[in-house]
Amino acid sequence: MDVEYVITLTAVLGALLPWILLKLGFDHGHAADPFIRTIKDFTGLLLYFHLVSLFLGISI
Repeated sequence: MDVEYVITLTAVLGALLPWILLKLGFDHGHAADPFIRTIKDFTGLLLYFHLVSLFLGISI
C-alpha cells in the first residue's frame, strides 16, 4: 500500500517539477532530477520507518 504513495508522488513530481522549472527559466533537464530523486528517497524512507514502527508496535 505504501509503495503506491511513493510511485504516485514520483510520477506527479516527474510531471510538475520540469514544467515549473521551465516556467521559471531554469534548465529543467538538469535541475529536476536531483529534486525528484531526493524527495522520492525521503518519502520512501519515511514510509519504510512508519511500516517498521507499525510492525514492531512502536509509537512514534
